[in-house]
Amino acid sequence: MRARRPLVAGAATLVVAQVAVVVLRPRTRLPPAQPGLARPIDPGSYFTPDHLDRARRFRRPQAALGLATLAVEGGLLLALARGRGWAPWRRAGEPEARSSAADGLSDAVPDGPPSSTAPTPTPWLERHPLLAGAAAGATVTVAIGLAPLPLAALGRRRA
Repeated sequence: MRARRPLVAGAATLVVAQVAVVVLRPRTRLPPAQPGLARPIDPGSYFTPDHLDRARRFRRPQAALGLATLAVEGGLLLALARGRGWAPWRRAGEPEARSSAADGLSDAVPDGPPSSTAPTPTPWLERHPLLAGAAAGATVTVAIGLAPLPLAALGRRRA
């Protein structure tokens, strides 16, 4: 049953997205375009050659900064996605859980023997998975917002 959860969640997301598209679609239709009415516009009739040259010189570095920002955000998301053992509630020095396929169990078992015979208290975020998910989402959102900040500042300074 656990293996189907991501599939069910993905299918539910697609259904909700399609319902939102249908509900939020504009109700009015635009008139069809008439080919003879649109005339090409010459930018030189509105701007001086100096302004056009300045716009061309501005466009390429800004596009490069935008692509660099995209690369930083994508790299950060990839690093977070590939960090398989990352869990915000795991204590430093605590062993990672691994699955035991040899005896057919799918539950996670800790590496090695327990450190003491007394039961350890369950971390707070582990007891509240909804809050753990919200904390992880907030962390990712803040990280994605802060990582490209120097590039955004540079682009704003250039503008």
